[in-house]
Amino acid sequence: MVVLLTAVILSDLFSLYAGTRAHSLLDWEGGFAYASMGDRDAADARYRRAWTFQGQAAIVCGIVFIAWFHRMYRNAVALAPDRLRTGTGWAIGARFLPLVNECSISTPCGRTTAPSRSRTSGTPWSS
Repeated sequence: MVVLLTAVILSDLFSLYAGTRAHSLLDWEGGFAYASMGDRDAADARYRRAWTFQGQAAIVCGIVFIAWFHRMYRNAVALAPDRLRTGTGWAIGARFLPLVNECSISTPCGRTTAPSRSRTSGTPWSS
């Protein structure tokens, strides 16, 4: 997973480099931008290459993350089945529904690993 995140970071840095190079090619005179046709073609090719690298890295990283999250959720069900409200299929499906994702899937996973506290733990807000 770390290797894939590193690939995403490197592809983003390459995209920034391609954009900076494309911008530096422009010669601003009198409010108009001038660049030779060869320079524009090279910048366009560099931008297309950066876009391809970014897209591939993001798709692969997303697939691996969803597979990891599904495995983690399946393990959470084994650890504390009474604390989770949804099945393991929602670990994948909720990635495509952002509101459902944050409200009902990720939060219970954190609760399965945290020790349970009784209501009379002596905290100021418990009565």
